[in-house]
Amino acid sequence: MEATGPIIHHYVSRFLLRRFADPKTGLLWAYEKGTGRSWQCNPKQVAAERRYYAFTGEDGKPDNAVEDALSKLEGEVSPIIERVERDLALPSPNERAVLALFIALSVSRVPSFRKPVERFYGEVARKLSLVMAHHKEYFYRVVGEAERARGQKFDTPVEQVRQAVLNGDLAYEGSPFASLEMMLETSPQIAEIIHQMRWQFLHAPAGVSFITSDRPVVWVNPKLPPHPVYGNPGLAQKDILLLFPIGPRVCFLARWEGEEGHFGIKSNGVIQINQPIIGYARKYVFSLKHSQEIETLAEKIKGDG
Repeated sequence: MEATGPIIHHYVSRFLLRRFADPKTGLLWAYEKGTGRSWQCNPKQVAAERRYYAFTGEDGKPDNAVEDALSKLEGEVSPIIERVERDLALPSPNERAVLALFIALSVSRVPSFRKPVERFYGEVARKLSLVMAHHKEYFYRVVGEAERARGQKFDTPVEQVRQAVLNGDLAYEGSPFASLEMMLETSPQIAEIIHQMRWQFLHAPAGVSFITSDRPVVWVNPKLPPHPVYGNPGLAQKDILLLFPIGPRVCFLARWEGEEGHFGIKSNGVIQINQPIIGYARKYVFSLKHSQEIETLAEKIKGDG
């Protein structure tokens, strides 16, 4: 049974992508990392997957509650961002809380966050299965309990399954529900950190534009290289810079020090922000206008999608 509501779910907010589209054509430019491929596209056709947020409810039916909640939140955030940019204003306390949650979800809702979680759970399942398979009686007992719980036997003989586990012939993949649960659990924690930081809105000069990607929020510590094992630095680090371009003209910046407000930056500053946006993108980068510089840089860096 199919869930009601939209079939295609955007993991980058569609309203955010539209902000990077040409107002005359409604199209934006997409670049595929590692290939040099670029093309114009409609925002509704990119950064999205079929039933990306759908899950099976307790009644056994598909549930679109997460997608519905995200759509409602996006409806609240869109006018906030528009007003902040138009009036050169700072969000009100209530708007700040809403925007912080939206930014946090923009971190945790994307494949760059969810896929590693699913791979982790899949690896845990593989190791547990291997341990059980080395103990034949225990393995048979666990499978038997599973068959009784489902009310019927599995099609494949138990010993054949056990040997497949021992030989490494099975593929393991964590449930999307696990990453969805992690997304919902961690977002409020990330939002609380972002809420406490100093907020700045950086405005690009004429002739250059901010870009976005399938990982629209990134953070960097300009004083430290990425850790070889853990990757990104933690948000609590003193010199951390959280970057979230909210349109071609404006980039949201959160940091632990500095005055809050709106600030103009030079062309080189825009380029310095665009570089980690490309670098940390999973597979795709998006911009208002075609740029040979963006295409060249995206081609040099292989995506992990």
